[in-house]
Amino acid sequence: MSEPARGPQVPASEALRRAITSLDWWVAAEDRVSSAAFAFPVFSVDVASLATPEQTLGRFKAGCGLVQFNSGAARQLGFDARQELDARFPENSAHANVYCDLPKNERKRRAQQLVSLATILRAPTLSAPP
Repeated sequence: MSEPARGPQVPASEALRRAITSLDWWVAAEDRVSSAAFAFPVFSVDVASLATPEQTLGRFKAGCGLVQFNSGAARQLGFDARQELDARFPENSAHANVYCDLPKNERKRRAQQLVSLATILRAPTLSAPP
């Protein structure tokens, strides 16, 4: 069985926004995103020119953070953004999936590099579970 075809590639000039929905994705002591937010084979983002930060964060629980990085710079690291529908939020026309088709160890190393390209738009204020 073959994988479904991927959507159109997000242009290299576009900014991508990733919601920080877990404290595991944030290094509070260093006030930065963790590579864990980018270490998945596929992860969701919004194309910045198609949604405001408020629209992106509006789909998540209060207190989530938001970071931004350039699509072309991420692609040079092996992270390929493709504009695709999100089954959970089909009305979100800004949605894209970012694919990283590398083995887990290499994907983790590249995720660490992607951290250095990310700009914090909003630090998360999530509470740790009791």
